[in-house]
Amino acid sequence: MKKKDLVIFDLDGTIIDSAPSLHKAVNFMLKKLSLEPLDLQTVRDFIGNGAAILVKRALVRDRAYQNYDIDEALAKRALDILLEYYSANLTDDTILYEGAKQTLQALQENGYKIALATNKPNQFIQEILEHFQIDTYFNYTIGAGVVANKKPHPQMLLKVCEELETSPQKAIMIGDTENDIVAAQNAKMDSIALTHGYSHNDLRELNPTFVCNDFSQINKILL
Repeated sequence: MKKKDLVIFDLDGTIIDSAPSLHKAVNFMLKKLSLEPLDLQTVRDFIGNGAAILVKRALVRDRAYQNYDIDEALAKRALDILLEYYSANLTDDTILYEGAKQTLQALQENGYKIALATNKPNQFIQEILEHFQIDTYFNYTIGAGVVANKKPHPQMLLKVCEELETSPQKAIMIGDTENDIVAAQNAKMDSIALTHGYSHNDLRELNPTFVCNDFSQINKILL
């Protein structure tokens, strides 16, 4: 692989494990709607495509929410409940993955531009990064709502490249789900699949450029 100038990270399941926080938010929403709670592993399996889809999966209790006729008014009400609770309890029970901060610091010290591209609503990003004291490592961040399309569409990644004046060929995407790897491929960008996150499939089947189990292995590739 040729030397890169820009490293783009996903957030949930890549840098932070927010599943316990989202689990509480989902169950708060379900209780408000007089619905039965979900266990943590089920909610973990539902994460990765943004809050609106997380809510729809929770309402039908199935990852394949497309197979159901969901009441859109109910889904909107449920989303409002979830976002209100989550915004007030944003970092409760969320953890920073081991080695994440050290890798960000090392990348910055070695001259890399660093960006964040996540399907999480954009308004939550800054508070989370500041809470874990990693906000100063990022040259640019983008979340859901900034551009029209979320990952796996390449628009987010191409927006990052545009903002940081870097070609996709000089960038690499690091993420834990199919959305991240496919988005990178759609943007003609190299990728690193990180296995400690939320993917319920073997990411090797998507042929990412590299597969890593933790941040120490990412360091060996990029540093």
